Amino acid sequence: TPSETFNPTIIQNSPTPMDSSSPSPTPSLNQSFADLPSGTYLTIISSKQDVPLNEMATKMVLDIYSSTDFQEVKSVLIQVGNYYSSPDGLRFNGFPHGPKDATIGFSFIDFKNSFSYDFRTQTTQIVPYIPYEMKCVDAALSPDNSKMIVSCAQGEYGNLYVVSSLDQTPIQIADCQAFFMACGWTAWSPDGQRILYFIANVKSGHSDREGFYEFKITCPEATSQCLNPKFAKGPLDGGPDAGWSADGSLFALPNGNAIDIYNSQGAMVKRISTDMDELIYGVAWSPDGTKLAFITGHDNIYVISLHDSTVEPVYVNSGVALSGWIVKP
Repeated sequence: TPSETFNPTIIQNSPTPMDSSSPSPTPSLNQSFADLPSGTYLTIISSKQDVPLNEMATKMVLDIYSSTDFQEVKSVLIQVGNYYSSPDGLRFNGFPHGPKDATIGFSFIDFKNSFSYDFRTQTTQIVPYIPYEMKCVDAALSPDNSKMIVSCAQGEYGNLYVVSSLDQTPIQIADCQAFFMACGWTAWSPDGQRILYFIANVKSGHSDREGFYEFKITCPEATSQCLNPKFAKGPLDGGPDAGWSADGSLFALPNGNAIDIYNSQGAMVKRISTDMDELIYGVAWSPDGTKLAFITGHDNIYVISLHDSTVEPVYVNSGVALSGWIVKP
């Protein structure tokens, strides 16, 4: 069972300044974003067969859909990795993965090629990278891009660290006490004061989802007032991707075939039932607060209206992950 108390530790390493002159790692994605007309879009990581056979181990597809009629606008080939938008939709962050580790069969984040695209300025910032060999499976930038939270392997288990862009020294803020692939899926609150994360009690090598999950919240400085309280706990019948509303007052968690809405203090305020025979694995709140996109265990993606609970299918049988809503001013 994850621990209830935790003393933060600091990993002492000599930081290496980031190379601010690094070229953009995603020229095709940058161009695709620059070419978008003004508007709001939903982005999806898909498993469509647009990837050449000789690149399927290292490439995947980012699909961009209109938020008005949910028709596909663009489809871009990108490096395998973690991609997500900010809650307000004005930034799109990417953490491409490097080659698979031959000893354990997983690929880890290549921080030297991580980036943040700003739709307001149409520019790409290279994310400050960790200059030593930390094996991280998940990462998320703070709203002001000054910090990064990473979920990294410490042997078989996972820990969460916050890295400042100034000194790049990882500070451990949570001890997951769980297999490293079952710890992370982090989401910063829009004010940058809270970090929501997911822990599952699956063990190394288990392919099933038996056991329980917990959503917890912590602070970038690991202060006592928000250190590891539980927000939700239950059987592993859902997924780990949670979504903050753009104003930071609410967040949404998958719960079986329903979506639970919590306030920023961790009290559940509403349960939205989808009446579907599919388990929900991830949610993403639209920037205007009127809709929730969600992905199911059958790789289907839907959008539900928070006004009348109308569910609209967007993508069927090919979704891999929701990478969130984006806003092109």
